[in-house]
This record gives sequence, C-alpha cells and structure tokens, in this order.
Amino acid sequence: REVAREVDAYVVYDAAHVLGLIAGEQFQDPLKEGADFITASTHKTFPGPQGGVVLANLDDERMRLGTKSVQHSIFPLTTSNTHLARLPAMGLAALEMKVFGVELAKQTVKNSQAAGDHLFEKGVKVLGEKKGFTRSHQIAVDIREYGRGKKVAEDLENANIIVNKNLLPYDDPNDKKNPSGLRIGFQDVTRRGFNEDDIKKLCDLMIDVITGKRTPSDVRQDTIALRQSFKEIKYGFQSIEETVRYAEKYG
Repeated sequence: REVAREVDAYVVYDAAHVLGLIAGEQFQDPLKEGADFITASTHKTFPGPQGGVVLANLDDERMRLGTKSVQHSIFPLTTSNTHLARLPAMGLAALEMKVFGVELAKQTVKNSQAAGDHLFEKGVKVLGEKKGFTRSHQIAVDIREYGRGKKVAEDLENANIIVNKNLLPYDDPNDKKNPSGLRIGFQDVTRRGFNEDDIKKLCDLMIDVITGKRTPSDVRQDTIALRQSFKEIKYGFQSIEETVRYAEKYG
C-alpha cells in the first residue's frame, strides 16, 4: 500500500473465486487490510448469476476519483450495454448470502479439506498436505500417475462429475491443454447440502474413475443416485414466501 501511494497507484485484490468466502467471513476482508478495490465474480463461491462486481471504500476524494475512473473504463470504454435481467437474481443471491453465507462458507471449507484428506489417504496426490490441503473451496490434485489432466477430467465428466484440468506450479505453461493436474471445487455441492461424509462418498466415486477401477458409465449411475439425495438447496430460501419475509426484514 505504501509503495502504491508513492507512485499514485491503487491496490486491487482479485477475489474472483473467493468473494463468497469473504462474505462468509472465512477469508480476510481486503478492504480492511489495505486494498483499494476488490474485483470479483458473482457466480463462483458467491452463488449468483454469471457476472462480475467491483467493490471499494469511498472514504476520501482519492477513492472517489478512482471509482469514477473505474466506472468510466467499464462504460462507455469497455461495455456498451447493461443486463438488467440478471439484477433480480443478483439481489436474491446477495440476500441469501446475508442470511446463509457464513454457514455456507464454513461448510465449503470443511468439505474441501475433507476431500483433500480422503483423496490423499486413498493414494491420490493432493497438493498442500503440510498446509491442510486448502483453506478455500478447492483443492489441486497431481494426476500424472493416472493419465494427466485432460483424460482424467473427460473421464470424470462422462461419470457426471465435473472438474477442471489445471496447470500445476511445476508444469510447463505450454502443457495447458493437457496439464498434470486437476482443480476440484466443492462450493456447489456444499450449497446443495453435502457434508463431509457425503464428500467422501463423492470422492470414492472419483477415485474409482481416476484409478480405472470402474468405467465412467458404470460410476455415472452412482453419481446420479448420490445427487438425487439432494433435491433442494440447503443454504438458500425454500419458497417465495420465505424470500419475501427476509427481504422485508433486511430492507
């Protein structure tokens, strides 16, 4: 922050993945720790419609001028329209985070850590063992022993389990199409109600596919059966009436 002030720059914190964990008090608040701006996605750990948001503290003239510059760079310099249809969904997601966000974020981190523990115990190389694998919603897995990221991610997709092939720190950047790793996030299954035991069941299905113990088509039926046990969103409103009640409460 001091260096930024010396050159009249702003400190920007990229919270694309962790906005929901910040709102849920599982990550530090960057605006209270020296950041001038937060940029974030509204559709990752923050379970809203696809899009982005820019946050800032307007506590002095410097920040007011900076915010005007950001607004001008977004419109008219970069974008030329607005998507008003997403705003009701965004408002609802923000209200749900206000009501359920802390518990959702806590359980998301617990589930990610449980997944790291379980996969590691079963012989899958999860990065970050000495640090408890993760403090967020996702884990990184070195999958080279089983065929690298592209193949394993495709096999898991065929079993109705969606993960992301991902470069690991020691990968050649040119291997981005077939990296050695997977990135696995647990925010969505957590929001649907998965706890640590459910995550272990999901990980067992993943292990069967990763190791080739079972075919993806065979595992798919078990994935569907597991998913069908969670037909409602746990960390969210269950009816329009409940939504209206909380909307009136929080204004």
